[in-house]
Amino acid sequence: MIHDLINQRPRSNRGGPSELAIFDWDLTTFRSPVPPIGHDDSWWTDALSLYPPTVPIYPTLRWWVMPTVQAAQKSINEAYTILLTGRLEEFRPRIEHLLSQVGLHFDAVHLSPGDTSTLEYKQGVLQSYLDRWPGIRVKLWDDRPEILNGLMKVARDNGSEVTAYQVTAEPLVAGARANPGVGLELP
Repeated sequence: MIHDLINQRPRSNRGGPSELAIFDWDLTTFRSPVPPIGHDDSWWTDALSLYPPTVPIYPTLRWWVMPTVQAAQKSINEAYTILLTGRLEEFRPRIEHLLSQVGLHFDAVHLSPGDTSTLEYKQGVLQSYLDRWPGIRVKLWDDRPEILNGLMKVARDNGSEVTAYQVTAEPLVAGARANPGVGLELP
């Protein structure tokens, strides 16, 4: 509550924020590399997917989905803004380190405990915010239509106005030579 007052965000008549902005991580905010050929779905839980040598310690701006980064920067100043990802909690230090490199300081960063599907996890987090702030306007940024549809349903079922932005970004390819501290070098 104090944080909201300091940032002078628009507030509803009930004292909470009037808008909740939700940003996804992989291929929405950050151009995470897709799995290399022969790697299965466990790629997204593998440290190699966000750490050197696959992703440089200090990736260049080309690793970021800049329209989403700019939308997040604007939202952070205007709404209660969260990062909501299906990435596991163990990735928190790396994701927060990466976010700090582009000056993104979300009100909350939610990472999955890994005990349910990404959609169910994200719907549960959104529901908790809607229970806390009934009627809050919701804005969503995600690359996956099924996630956007599932979150829009939860928001609408709770009587919230919702706007969704499907982000399309070219992923980087795992296995390209990464020069730690500099950025991706394409083979």
